[in-house]
Amino acid sequence: MENRPATAQWGQKPAYEEWQEKQGIPVYREKHGIEDITLLPRRPWARTGGLGTFIELDSTRDCRKEMYVAEIPPGKALEPERHLYDELLYVLEGRGLAEVWHEGKPKVSFEWGEGSLFAIPLNAWHRLVNGSQNRVLIFAQSSAPIIMNVLRNAEFVFNCSYNFGDRFQGQTDYFTAGKGGLYKRPGGNAWDTNFVPD
Repeated sequence: MENRPATAQWGQKPAYEEWQEKQGIPVYREKHGIEDITLLPRRPWARTGGLGTFIELDSTRDCRKEMYVAEIPPGKALEPERHLYDELLYVLEGRGLAEVWHEGKPKVSFEWGEGSLFAIPLNAWHRLVNGSQNRVLIFAQSSAPIIMNVLRNAEFVFNCSYNFGDRFQGQTDYFTAGKGGLYKRPGGNAWDTNFVPD
């Protein structure tokens, strides 16, 4: 019996790579690291309504993690989106507002600025707004390659209507700074929170 990956037909590119190529933005590949990701060239990214560039390091490619830098021009917003993968955002430059919601429910909004770190709840609608006169640069890391390679259907990944209510139910304090708790784990303690302001 032939041993082959379960996520692709024999000889086929992984679904994430096919999707990535269709995005029309640069893919910056490096072996170990990048000195200053804010200097990477970015191009218009139709899906998001901003500008972007993908980053691929050998280590992140091997563990199937997506990384990218997104730019929101002054006074603009990214397109609303939802997706079936986890995403962690770190604000490199600028200030703005995030809106997060489930279909038919009120939006929860919070402000973020340079140095903020937050995670978007799984498959929740969200939109990032730059209301300032300066650009916003955001570094993102996600599990998109794993999910896309398993499901092999971008339409489903970005348009599934299921609400993960066990993760986010529209709580107004969900992104409150300092909310969460300390818990012990092997090797040290960890703080459980959804938003770190700086």
